Order: sequence, then C-alpha cells, then structure tokens
Amino acid sequence: MALGKTQCWSGFPAMSCDIECLRTKYQNLQTEWDSQQEHLGRLQNDMYKMRNQLQHQSQFCASLGAVLGNLIWKASRIPQVVDMLLSGNKMGDFLNIVNGTLVSFIETYDSHMPGQCADESQFIMSMCGIITNIAASPAGRQFLVTNPTGKELLDMFVRVLPRIPCPSGNCLKRLILMALYNISINQYGLNYLQEKKDILPAITSNLHCECANDLRIMSLRLLQSITYEISTLKLLEEIEETIPFEIIDEMIASDDAEAKPVAQEILDNMERARQKFGVSSGGRHQKSVPYNRCFFVQAGESIQDSLQKGKLPIHRNYGVSASK
Repeated sequence: MALGKTQCWSGFPAMSCDIECLRTKYQNLQTEWDSQQEHLGRLQNDMYKMRNQLQHQSQFCASLGAVLGNLIWKASRIPQVVDMLLSGNKMGDFLNIVNGTLVSFIETYDSHMPGQCADESQFIMSMCGIITNIAASPAGRQFLVTNPTGKELLDMFVRVLPRIPCPSGNCLKRLILMALYNISINQYGLNYLQEKKDILPAITSNLHCECANDLRIMSLRLLQSITYEISTLKLLEEIEETIPFEIIDEMIASDDAEAKPVAQEILDNMERARQKFGVSSGGRHQKSVPYNRCFFVQAGESIQDSLQKGKLPIHRNYGVSASK
C-alpha cells in the first residue's frame, strides 16, 4: 500500500506541469484574442469612416452630375451646340456613360423613383434630356441610329421604358418617349425602331397603365410615327396583334382634343398599310425636318401644357426637344 501511494503522489508533478502548460496556452490565446478584437474594432471603425466617405462622395458626384448635366441639357437646345458635341471625339464615351447610368438607375429605383428634385433624378433626366435634344437635330438623329454605341442606348431606351414606375418616373418616361419619337423621324431610325420587337409592347404598356395623359399622348404620337410608313406585311400583323386598338377607338370616341386626332391618324395609317399590301405597293417620301421647327419642352412642363400653348404639332415631321 505504501508503494502504491508513493507512485500516485509521484504523478502529481507531471500533472501540475501539464496544467501549467495549458494555463500558459490559454493566457496566450486570450492575449491573441484581445489583440484581434482590438484590430477588428479598428477595422470596423475604418469601414464606418470609409462608408461615410463613400456616401459623401456619391452625393457629391450626383450633385456634380446634376449641375453639369442640367447646364449641358440647357445648352443642347441650341443647334450650334449640338453640332459642336457631334463634331468632338467624346460622343461615344458620353453615350456609354448615359447607358451605364440609366441601367444602374433603373436597377436601383425599379419600384419607385426619388423625387424630381433629387440629385439622382436630376442627373439621369439631364442625361436623357441631352439625348432627346441631340435627336431633335437631323445630324443628331443620323448619328444615333448609325453609331453602334448610339444603337445600344436606343435599345436600352426601349427596354427600360416599360420598367419605369408610374407616376414617380413620369418625367423620365416623357424624355425617353420624346427621344424615340425624334429617332422615328429619321428614315433609318424609323426602320430601326420598326425592327425592334420590344417597341410595340413598350408603347402598349403606356397606353394601358394609369399614367399621366400627356404620356399616353406621347405614346400615341410615337405609334403614329411608327405606323406612318409600315414597311412590311409582317410589321402590320405585329402591330395589329400587339396594339390594343380598342383603347385607340375609345380615344377617338372621347372628348380628348389632344389624343383624338393622333389616334385617328394611327387608324388612317393602318388602313393605308392594308391597302398598300392588299392592292398595290407604295410609300411616301421622307421629308427633312428643320431643327428650328422642333418642339421644346421646358423642365417641369407637361406635354399637355405645351399642347395647350399650341407648341406640339400633330404631323410626324416635327422633332421633339427637351430643354432645361
């Protein structure tokens, strides 16, 4: 028994050594953990500062873009300014910026756009307003429909039009509709839009939705322009299948003095196209559009207000310009 007790007690020093080693490891790990916590705290503080800096930088960029964009938007109402913009070598880069900005804006505000006075809204509207004014120029229309970057932007205009929320996005819708209407005046632009499968559903979405009346009229005007010279029987069939002509009939039967004549012109265009493909081939000569006969819309002014002032022509051969 005495020998067993001696062996038992002789194991305690080794056990104490193991405990001491574990205690040392624990203290080292505790020290390392405390150090990592301090480092993590500093990183979180740095991240908070960088987030604030990024937010301030984003706000500054939006404000700067809104100010400069509005200045160029206002200047682009002058034909000579548009000619200067087209003569430079940065127009392609500008179109890329507008395209990317529009995509980012729609992805961020796909359900509800910020107020019209917000810097983000001012920025994107100024970009689209500049494009609208460029498209109000014959040279500008030609550039947009022949330049690959311009075509990409026009494709984006057509795709995002149904996605813009009403009524918060009415101003942006109006500018895009104006730009597409201007493009349709150009013969190449008309053919280009007629080949886009998304253009008719985009127009239809504005005829169906509860948007402002001036947007419906502008959509009608775009449809009137697209149907003015229907080039193929296939296009005629697509229009008849896609466009809700019962809505157009209702507009003709209504007392709406602005929508009624445009809706009637659409039906006349359709009837002329039916006769064209049913009896004989025909067409019409594409008239040139002088820039000084374009329609200028002040920022914040609706199409309906401009119609009441007698500024918006009924015929297709007039461009639509937007000015700040």
